[in-house]
Amino acid sequence: MWPDEQNGSGIVVFKYFAISNRGRHCVTNADRVMINGNVIVDGELTGSAEERLLAVVCDGVNSCNGSHEAADVAACSLRIAHLDKQDPFSFCSALLWADEVVKTKQLEKLELSGIKTTIAALYIDSDSFLAYNAGDTRIYQLDGGVLKQLSVDHSLEDEMQTSEKADGLGLPSNSNRVTHYLGSDQSHLRFHITGDIATTTSCGTFVLCSDGAYAGVPDSKLSAVLSCPSLTLPEKGRLFYALAEANNPSDNISIVLINIGCASQVGLDLH
Repeated sequence: MWPDEQNGSGIVVFKYFAISNRGRHCVTNADRVMINGNVIVDGELTGSAEERLLAVVCDGVNSCNGSHEAADVAACSLRIAHLDKQDPFSFCSALLWADEVVKTKQLEKLELSGIKTTIAALYIDSDSFLAYNAGDTRIYQLDGGVLKQLSVDHSLEDEMQTSEKADGLGLPSNSNRVTHYLGSDQSHLRFHITGDIATTTSCGTFVLCSDGAYAGVPDSKLSAVLSCPSLTLPEKGRLFYALAEANNPSDNISIVLINIGCASQVGLDLH
């Protein structure tokens, strides 16, 4: 169970902040962020939820003109799953459905033939969480001052580093190429799933972010930002965004921060 859920101190509250923007040097934003049915393209979203929360970050791959359409499909499919069903495993079915819709769109117009998107989603309820991703959009958890990555980067570099084929071999120039995503030419979508029963003894923080965010901010600096007691959740998110934009101005940037606790612990002052 999440902290103090059973000791009468209050219901479980998920306090969140999200920001998504095109970045300093990009013309459009191919990222999409969705939290509990609310989709944002450019801007911020701040709020709280009780008992359960679904957060999604989609990152349209490459600079294809229609990449945002793939991200739209993915975000909307998870939005429908969240609104219609409370079973977290229904979101896995929604991902598979979204993959098929993206592939159908690829066939509708020549200019959409290359659209695809990565996705990371986090479902949390009163006593557990489920995190899943396809591509290199990441999910982190900060618990007890320790930041750990829950997602798996589906890139050529990651696959080579975890393969015996990497022994004694240098990485190729395209090693950062994403290998799994919605809209892949593979016959079946592959995605990574991890989850756990919550056994933390203190309020935890989850992070979802596109590669445009973490590429310019090392984990050590991100951990320091998230652990700063003098900053509110929105201030931490905006600082993370500013650091990412300063160090990686040529990509879209999307960030979601989620703080977990009981009403008596986190309060309802979101600003």
